[in-house]
Amino acid sequence: MKTVRNLLLALLFTTALASANPAQVQSVTLDRTSIQAGQSATATVHLDAPAPAGGLQIEVWADDSATVPNYVTVPAGQTEVAFTVRTSAESGNTSIRVAALQPQTSASSSLNLYAGQGTLSSK
Repeated sequence: MKTVRNLLLALLFTTALASANPAQVQSVTLDRTSIQAGQSATATVHLDAPAPAGGLQIEVWADDSATVPNYVTVPAGQTEVAFTVRTSAESGNTSIRVAALQPQTSASSSLNLYAGQGTLSSK
C-alpha cells in the first residue's frame, strides 16, 4: 500500500514539474547566412521539447535594420515555428541579430546584409 502511495505521489510531482517547466527555446536558425539589404530571410525558432497544449508564445526581436513579428506561437505538440525577417534596403553592409526570448532562456542567430547595386558602402 505504501509503494502505491509513493508511486502516486511521484507521478503527481513529475506531472507538476513538467507543467511548471514548459518547453524552452533551444536555438534560432536562418535559412541563409547573408542577403542583400532589402531582401527577406526565414528564421526558425527551435524548442527543446514539444510545445504544450494551447501552443507556446515566444517573443521575437531583431536589430533596427530588420523587422520581425513581436511574437510567434509554436503550435501544440510541435518543436519549431518559422517566421519572416524583413530587412531595410537602406541598411547597407552590416550584420543583424535575430533573437527568440523567454524569461528563462534566449537564443539568437546573425544575418549578414550587403549593399545592393548603387548603394555600395565603404565599410
